[in-house]
Amino acid sequence: MQLRSYNKKPDNSFKTKGNALVIILVMIALIAALTAVAMKSSSRSSGNMDTESARVQAEKLMRQAISFESAVNRVMGGNQCSENSVNFVNTVTTRVYTNANAPSTKACDVFDLAGAGLTYTNPNPSIFDSSQSGRSDYGQWVFTGTHCVLKIGSDENDACINSEIALIAIVPHISLPVCLQINSLNNITNLGGSPPEESYDESASAFTGSFTAITDPELGEGLASPLIKHTTGCLKNTSGSWADSYVFYHVLLAR
Repeated sequence: MQLRSYNKKPDNSFKTKGNALVIILVMIALIAALTAVAMKSSSRSSGNMDTESARVQAEKLMRQAISFESAVNRVMGGNQCSENSVNFVNTVTTRVYTNANAPSTKACDVFDLAGAGLTYTNPNPSIFDSSQSGRSDYGQWVFTGTHCVLKIGSDENDACINSEIALIAIVPHISLPVCLQINSLNNITNLGGSPPEESYDESASAFTGSFTAITDPELGEGLASPLIKHTTGCLKNTSGSWADSYVFYHVLLAR
């Protein structure tokens, strides 16, 4: 009887399964590594997010302030309005800006097509410190003719008189990160990581045509000296109903 010879193929199933397991483990390791990198990157971005966002919002706030400055120049130059007839009347802010010196044609109105053609809008809500939401003038612009910034305009000493008072746009109660970025963008020193401190009188009336120096109207005295010669900046208010509030300012018209 002839015996048949069988060539039995080797069983590679264990080897195949082993290779598959190695591949799966490698994939798991790669996924874990990629996840760790992504989380680290996300964490790094999150750490910078507040600063980056604050810088963007600071730039937007300053651009809006500059648009007001351009509007004032437009009505004074193109429409031949006097500094006393510039009118910030609007239907949004809680302060009343009706200026009796402004002509009925509205040629001197900042927020009217017959004047500068701007539409009043409040600053972006994200710039504000929400813990201050119950305080006066929260969330809006304030336009005053009661203060000056030392060494700006005709003011060359340490005092402001009526003829040196500036027309200023103000936003109180902004967040600390935005305040710091405003100063950084304007090369204003934040001493010890804090904005310059100033006793800013928030009771200053809305601008309705007159420039009147109130008590201690100078911005840039004492701890606020980094603000000297800066038409744009941010300070920490140290007194009154705006006490401990961070206040943005921009000079619209130096005198």
